[in-house]
Amino acid sequence: MPDDVAKSLSKMGVTVTTKATDCTHLLAAGIVRTEKFLCAIANGAHILKKEWATESAKAGKILPESNYLLKDPGNRHGVDVQQSLERARKTKLFTGKTFYVSGKSIANAIPLMKNVVAAGGGQLREAQKLTQRVIAGGPERYAISSQDDTSVWRQLGESGTPVYSVELIIAGTLKQTFDTEAARLEWTGDD
Repeated sequence: MPDDVAKSLSKMGVTVTTKATDCTHLLAAGIVRTEKFLCAIANGAHILKKEWATESAKAGKILPESNYLLKDPGNRHGVDVQQSLERARKTKLFTGKTFYVSGKSIANAIPLMKNVVAAGGGQLREAQKLTQRVIAGGPERYAISSQDDTSVWRQLGESGTPVYSVELIIAGTLKQTFDTEAARLEWTGDD
């Protein structure tokens, strides 16, 4: 956001922040799978087109959000942002859920997932191996890994215990739905 726009908004009582967990409004050019965007959805923040800020600054007053709602043109991402935000405002998607994550191929995504899950009211923990004991040790526990890391969830695969891809968290947050079937990994017995 240009400095002059930020200064104008500040004079109107708007505080600009870079932390998604602190924001009430997120300005975006489109739907993205970034930590800020996902946390803003999980928190039920207003997600608006960037023009809201520039046009509010130009008008000298805060303009109604309803004219600047971010949409998914052509349904490219399969996300109705406003519907997702309404769901998030009613209830936190991950409340009471604990996710156990393991796997080299998803290691870089763990910090993002941890923050997104926390914003959604849940917990995310790292595990060296995903075992029956870890998953069965409490209610609403979910194993997250990848198809490339079957060695860390072999025991679960062999016992038929579901293991899910990161999409359970990422796509789930975007849509504010908890679709375990769509995110379930398939055990092939290969290692």
